[in-house]
Amino acid sequence: MNQRTRCGLWRERGRTVAVVVDTEGRCQRLAPPPDDESERWDWLSSLAAEHGLDVELALTESMARSDSLLHIAQQNGIQTWLIPDELADAIRYVAFGHQRGHWVAALLARIPDAGAWRAHLRRQVSNDDSRQILLL
Repeated sequence: MNQRTRCGLWRERGRTVAVVVDTEGRCQRLAPPPDDESERWDWLSSLAAEHGLDVELALTESMARSDSLLHIAQQNGIQTWLIPDELADAIRYVAFGHQRGHWVAALLARIPDAGAWRAHLRRQVSNDDSRQILLL
């Protein structure tokens, strides 16, 4: 299994919860992405600086549709996994009921590492990675 450092994002009670899970399985809660668009760019840049340029995001499809974070991540060359809402809701219900948003975010970050679930996910990759330097 090729585990990657990934940030899971989960929306609960009108706020976004963010948790990074590293390749060793250690979880770290993060400050939530800010509401301001320019501050979101900074938040993603900080995420990549602290956790590596190959850090990925994992969020639900509904969050991707209603939130600009996916678009900003793609513009920054950050690979993003979209998790069907039904799958995320089932995991939340079975594992934790209606509590503990940070645990759900951590689970979302780990789902792409589970081979059986990967077929149910959509991977969003930017075609233009502006973090790379063009070599002549």
